[in-house]
Amino acid sequence: MLLRPSKNIFLPAVTLPFVLLAVAPLTFFFGNYEEYQGEFSEIVLFLVRNVGIGWGICMALFWIFRRHPKTQNILIGAVISLACCVWLQSQILVWDFGPLDGRGIDWSRWFGHSIAELVVWISVLSLGIWAAVRYPRLTSTASQAIVTLGVLSIAASFLASDYKPKPVKQEGYEGVFTLHPQNNTILILLDCFQLDLFVEITDQFPEDVEFLDGFTFFKNHVTGYPTTYANIPLMLTGRFYTNQEPIRDFAKRAYAESSVTDIFAKHGYVSDVVTMNHLVVDGLDVGPGIKDRTFRIVEQSSDSLVMLAMLVTDGGLFRAAPTFLKDRIYGDGDWFFSKMLREPDVPPGWHGTDVKFLRLFERLSNVNSKAEGTFKYYHFATPHPPYRINENLEYVGNSDGDDTRAEVISQSRGGLTIARRMLARLRKLGIYDSSEIVILSDHGTMTHVVEYTDDQIDTTNPTEGLPWYVHSSGMSLLLYKPKGSRGPLRTSNLPSHMSDVHCILTNQFGESDDCRGHTEERINPVRIRPFYLYHWTKEYGDWSKDYLPPIQKYEVTGDALDPNSWRKTNIRYKQGASPDAGRSNQIEFGVVYPFFSADAADPYLGKGWSFPEPTHRWSDGPIAAMNFRLPDGFHGDLLLRLNASGFSVAGVVEFENVQVVANGVAIGSWQMQEDRWYEMRIPTDNLNDGALGVEFLISDPVAPCEISTSSDCRKLGIMARQFQLVAVPR
Repeated sequence: MLLRPSKNIFLPAVTLPFVLLAVAPLTFFFGNYEEYQGEFSEIVLFLVRNVGIGWGICMALFWIFRRHPKTQNILIGAVISLACCVWLQSQILVWDFGPLDGRGIDWSRWFGHSIAELVVWISVLSLGIWAAVRYPRLTSTASQAIVTLGVLSIAASFLASDYKPKPVKQEGYEGVFTLHPQNNTILILLDCFQLDLFVEITDQFPEDVEFLDGFTFFKNHVTGYPTTYANIPLMLTGRFYTNQEPIRDFAKRAYAESSVTDIFAKHGYVSDVVTMNHLVVDGLDVGPGIKDRTFRIVEQSSDSLVMLAMLVTDGGLFRAAPTFLKDRIYGDGDWFFSKMLREPDVPPGWHGTDVKFLRLFERLSNVNSKAEGTFKYYHFATPHPPYRINENLEYVGNSDGDDTRAEVISQSRGGLTIARRMLARLRKLGIYDSSEIVILSDHGTMTHVVEYTDDQIDTTNPTEGLPWYVHSSGMSLLLYKPKGSRGPLRTSNLPSHMSDVHCILTNQFGESDDCRGHTEERINPVRIRPFYLYHWTKEYGDWSKDYLPPIQKYEVTGDALDPNSWRKTNIRYKQGASPDAGRSNQIEFGVVYPFFSADAADPYLGKGWSFPEPTHRWSDGPIAAMNFRLPDGFHGDLLLRLNASGFSVAGVVEFENVQVVANGVAIGSWQMQEDRWYEMRIPTDNLNDGALGVEFLISDPVAPCEISTSSDCRKLGIMARQFQLVAVPR
């Protein structure tokens, strides 16, 4: 009986470990590198070691059965086939499960995918074992092919990303925690803390805000943008981004020309900047200070590299596993291997990083700075979703996947707990009174309606045409304590804006005449504040795009909590172009326009439409409007075609009755339920000098949050996918 030489089992033995423990993790890493707080150079040796261990196990297994060639061939065939399945699953059968940040995944939606994958896995495994037994000499060739595919996959994922290796800091981070005996300006950013939630907390849990001694709450505050990316340069420079150049180029130029850290450095201060994502401060000069990500600071030991490697390995396993096993690897923000290393009283994900940094600050902060003063910028993820922790920073999970307002309130209180414990440490160090402190958020939630009612304002009755998500994303938190300020928390109704923060931080130096007009005492009580809305859709989620999505400008006059103070302008900022005021809405007959494309659809949309989603756009409210400019000289009737479906929930609303009105005249109606093309002929008599305005009057729009535990409070009626206007010959 001939034995299989060891050289013929070398390649088959390496296939599965290489694909499972190197190819899948690295392709996942390069595709999501901004979500990892580490570098390729820090994980590569760990992955090589894992592959080596896996290869050794497979070699040993093959060697054990060296005297049983048929059994050995079956094992080799199984290993090669599994490697092939893992490659197919991780590189081809890749589905969009949404952000893996703790927000729940409805696995029941993926049942069909699971069945299809199971058929593929069983077929490949059966064929591979049969081929290895029947044609054993082909196993080396098959192994070479799989290894080659793996190498090409890694190379392709690297080239497809814009990953650029960055030097890894070797020095310690003690300076982050070193403060000055007298001169400290401290900025604590609580990501995604919505302003009305703070108002609700002060009413329901007044003990939560008692620590804010000497602070002013700016109740009429507006941020500049709906997400972090553009708000941080605005906060640190006072400069607005309007899509006319790549955002990274803009940020670097703005930081070079007017950053707060440069002003502090000019006066002998040392600045330290701790952020969740390095891109938002790329180009910000902190001189001898430290600028790094929170994860890098809290994990300053060999254990941090193990945790990083475990996270990357978990990502690879998630990508490589068939869908019916993925929930064993990832669930509710926790990962299979990573949770083994996580401290039991620390939440998973970025909220756990917040807790670790807070504990370091409480333990290591000291008053030993030899500079003229310090500026500290600490950016915490809490209370940004997923909503999984409570007011005590304890992990509570969210089994049903819905984010109720109570859960958002609880996690927002957790954000205040972080601020309270940091300020308690400043008191213990004896520098609270002499410190200037700003506590703020960069934006609101964009997912939870602003809820606020008083004698003058009722947010449950918003102005027509203002989508609730615009209002909620623009309402951010601002709390400010000047040096020496004491007394209970007071409230200011002055119209503040994120662009004021740059001046609030530096007005003590009197550097700029502009800033002298933006101190708390001198904010203009009558001003128009801009808010620049864009839709942060999933293709922008990796922060790799040169430009932001198309930007729509809003203006806020009066009390920002009042939705009637918000006005949509006719100014849009396309990518790489000058501002477009009054964008042309001339229609081209016969062209099918997708509702889910802002560029294609927005020029024709009036009030009553929500933001674009990957395959559709919902109407929001009882009326949804469209406006068209017809080609010059057109005479004839028109056929309006709408590819859409009506919102329906069994037992609540079975279909939507939609009346169609053209230029103020009712011309017909649809009973909308199933997804199909709906058509309506528009007579020439209803055309008005080349302008056509169409309104859809929706009989029974429903907010999911009113009939379930969903956090979606849009009044949904029409799920619109495409539209077309066709000229009809007389």
